[in-house]
Amino acid sequence: MRWKLGVDPFFLSFSLLLQFVLESPSDVMSLKFHPSKTEYIIGGCYNGQVILWDTGSVQEYIFRKEGEDDEKELSATTIIRHTLISAVDISHNMIVSDIVWLPEKYEGP
Repeated sequence: MRWKLGVDPFFLSFSLLLQFVLESPSDVMSLKFHPSKTEYIIGGCYNGQVILWDTGSVQEYIFRKEGEDDEKELSATTIIRHTLISAVDISHNMIVSDIVWLPEKYEGP
């Protein structure tokens, strides 16, 4: 199964403006957007953890604020905490240098 990789119109329209920061307990070495649900971002960390962020509510907030004139509120950077994170003691022992989303109908080996 091939995945379609395209440009998300949400991120394209704000490509030059910092809209939010993804918070992580360790440096993020790899990052991937979900191929069909672009509000989900997964990352692989330096300490071996895997982390997931859900940016859906932030995207809605930015769209709501886009038409308003309150520049002070628009210029504030939102920090997004992770939605899920793997436990350090059962994570990889080394850097997660690459990460891949599995197809939705993947049944395993």
